[in-house]
Amino acid sequence: ATYYLGYTTATAALADARGRYDEIENIVAEFENVKKLKIDGMLIAPVQRLGKLDQLVSALAKTLPLPHADGRALQRAAVFVRTACMSVNELMRRVEMHKSAIDAFDRFAATTTTTTTTTTTILLL
Repeated sequence: ATYYLGYTTATAALADARGRYDEIENIVAEFENVKKLKIDGMLIAPVQRLGKLDQLVSALAKTLPLPHADGRALQRAAVFVRTACMSVNELMRRVEMHKSAIDAFDRFAATTTTTTTTTTTILLL
């Protein structure tokens, strides 16, 4: 699993932002209530939580106006997380395609082996 390496820095920055901006506190509280997951857990969770992180960053990015210094950083973070989600989804799609191809080959090989064995047995009789 992949974990966020800047956990301490991120939790300190989040705590600071939650103290300074009521909107962020409200969004985080709503997110934690709906998702039943503490925001701190999002910072150390494995890559499977990337989709939830995308939702959170996007919601935060919409809250702060672009002229705000943190607003621009959140916009960039939202694009980065969305791109990462799309990359993970594409990778998983490819993995599933490979698994399907291997399963089909295995079924074909099993059928071919059975047919060959049956043909050989008939020829020997």
